Amino acid sequence: MHYEVLRTSAEHVVGAVDATLQMKNNADAKTVADFLDTTEDNAENALKMAVELGFLEKSPKGYSSAFPLAEYLITSRQEQKATVFRFVLEKYEPYRIFKNRLQLSNRGADAARETKALLKLKTHQEDIKDTLVNFGTYASSLVVGAGGQHQIRLGEAWDFIKTLDNAANDRQTAASFVRERLGNVAVEWVNHDDVLEELVTAYQKACSDDRDKRSVVVHAGNAVESFFSQLATHHRINVSNAPGINAKAQKLANQQHLSKKHLGISKYLGHVRNAADHGIDPEIGNAWAISENTATEYIYVAISMIKSVIAKENAHFQL
Repeated sequence: MHYEVLRTSAEHVVGAVDATLQMKNNADAKTVADFLDTTEDNAENALKMAVELGFLEKSPKGYSSAFPLAEYLITSRQEQKATVFRFVLEKYEPYRIFKNRLQLSNRGADAARETKALLKLKTHQEDIKDTLVNFGTYASSLVVGAGGQHQIRLGEAWDFIKTLDNAANDRQTAASFVRERLGNVAVEWVNHDDVLEELVTAYQKACSDDRDKRSVVVHAGNAVESFFSQLATHHRINVSNAPGINAKAQKLANQQHLSKKHLGISKYLGHVRNAADHGIDPEIGNAWAISENTATEYIYVAISMIKSVIAKENAHFQL
């Protein structure tokens, strides 16, 4: 396999993954640069390294998340972020070699030069050292030792495994809740990656310690918009020129594939999603804050609406 260790930081890699998830995939360097408040070159490096580590995938349409690692990484819990990052980092061949050479020489510059030679990397050895040291420090795999030299962190294997297991369990708990709330018929109907997993991510964030309220709405809103796209495809309706929840819902309603009741509910979901995702509202000259109650209620309404629309598709009318 060809490796490319580019100059970036763990924080930018995590931010690039977060941006990709927030953008419902198909991310590009320009948008990620704006998200990270950095240059397009820096954003591109972060995206490429996220691919190398296995958090993202690259396609002609742009960058998309690699399930489930991307979802595990984006959490409010710094310990969990570091643990998930370390999980993939320890399997990354350039880091494995760098770490092994560092253990032998105890000098980062030597370890980077040797890693560059062994893998025939094109990146300057100083950039290789800075990137891999930053990654290792972020992941608590490396620590600063005597004389300011970085050393391998030993022990804590049980804590590392336990934290990773907790991350997986949090995800599984959220998935179980969403599946139960949707019901078997809806779970089987909706797109797994674009609808179900977005709802799971939203609920997982709603239950996190600091409750990332805006992100809850964004992910649940992504799920609703993707569901409307799926419903439109099912009925052979073109919604490619209808951006957002409201526009897609209106097109479906115009063709009698969304009831007036469902259209009304969708407008609530669309307007709250826009408030969370679109920055300053010209009407009020400010950005809307999203309360904890709104974030929690939003995901419940999103799930109920999707379930009800699918029930209508099967001639069962229940809100």
